[in-house]
Parts: sequence; C-alpha cells; structure tokens
Amino acid sequence: MAWCLLAGWEDISQLLTVIAIFLFVLFITYFTTRFVGSYEKQKLRGRNIEVIDTCRISTSKYLQIVRVGSKFLAIGVSRDQITFLSEVDPDGLELIGEGDHHTEDFQAILKQAKTILSRGGNKK
Repeated sequence: MAWCLLAGWEDISQLLTVIAIFLFVLFITYFTTRFVGSYEKQKLRGRNIEVIDTCRISTSKYLQIVRVGSKFLAIGVSRDQITFLSEVDPDGLELIGEGDHHTEDFQAILKQAKTILSRGGNKK
C-alpha cells in the first residue's frame, strides 16, 4: 500500500516538473521573440525612407505615401510592380507623431465583436 502511494507522488512530481519546464521554455520563448522583434523593427527602420500611409485598393494592390528624404511621394504597389504616381505636398498631409498611434485594447474589440454577434452579425 505504501509503495502505491509513493508511486503516486513520483507521478505527481514528474508532472509538476514537466509543467515547470514547459512554463520556463514558454517564458524564455516569449521574451526572446519580443527582443528579436524589437531589434528587427529598429534595424529595418531607416532614417531616410518611411511609409507614411497605405490604402488597400484590392487584394494585391495598394496606394502608399512614402517619405524619401524630405520629399513625399505617392506610389502604386502591386504584386509585381511599384509605380511612381506623383510628388505630394507635405502641407496637405495629416502626419501623426511617433507616439500618436491609436491602438484599441483587446477588451474594446471583444466587446464590439460580442455586440455585433448578439445582433445576428449586422454591424449597424
């Protein structure tokens, strides 16, 4: 009988050890991904070229406003080609600062989705 209880504790301790190792690996993976992502974002960010705004025309076609040096350009981007459209006057653009990006929190998006689903899928 004592052997049976001892075997049960060994199984529980093995399970807890595996869970602890899994959580440790998950923790390390999360922070490594965050570090590499922020490093790559900083590395890819150029000082002279920046995409200011993008408007999707179809599944593979976009209009973009790009800052190259001190000039603002409108370009058309498709799957196989980039086409220069025109130079854009910077006074006519609404530029947002680095910290002005608006992001909705997950709770607000989830609440909105629940409201839409409770109405039967109608957005109005």
